Amino acid sequence: MIELDALQRYARRASTRHAPLACELCMAPIAEEHRHVFDVADRKLLCTCQACTLVFDHDTGRLRAVSPDVRIVAAFDIEQRATLRVPVGLAFFTRSSSLGRWVAIFPSPAGPTEAEVEEDAARVLEERVVRDDIEALLVRTQRSGESECFVTPIDVCYECVAALRTTWKGIGGGDEAHHAIDAIIDRLRARGRS
Repeated sequence: MIELDALQRYARRASTRHAPLACELCMAPIAEEHRHVFDVADRKLLCTCQACTLVFDHDTGRLRAVSPDVRIVAAFDIEQRATLRVPVGLAFFTRSSSLGRWVAIFPSPAGPTEAEVEEDAARVLEERVVRDDIEALLVRTQRSGESECFVTPIDVCYECVAALRTTWKGIGGGDEAHHAIDAIIDRLRARGRS
């Protein structure tokens, strides 16, 4: 299971907005808006300065810079969604190079819930081009049944997890949680390219 380090950092950052942030590799000060590097072996995100991000920008080793690129991709049809077995309205799928397989992660008020992806679902996912470890296929299904799909940086997915974790109220989540996810999806639409 992916460690909750990234989620905890997002939550701490939300509660300590005025504390200075530092690069987790070199300890240089960083801005609130910054990039991340993914530690493949430990499967966790590291907050990084611009210089450290550039060092690992094209690396395929243990540390890999998370690209800010977002791509809007064709939504899954009903049959494909059934194959993926997404029980909730928001999920992301990433291919872990350390595990050698796809992993499904479902954001929830309790944090990320990870599940194995079965072979038939993995074949559906292989049709989408997603870079191992640093990108994910984010699937959002509306109550109407319509869905949207984005190939997105992995850190955005954990931003969704943190948003749900810190804003969820009651059984249905409440307006604040839904607005937080809507805002993230709106940003993806604005940043995305087809």
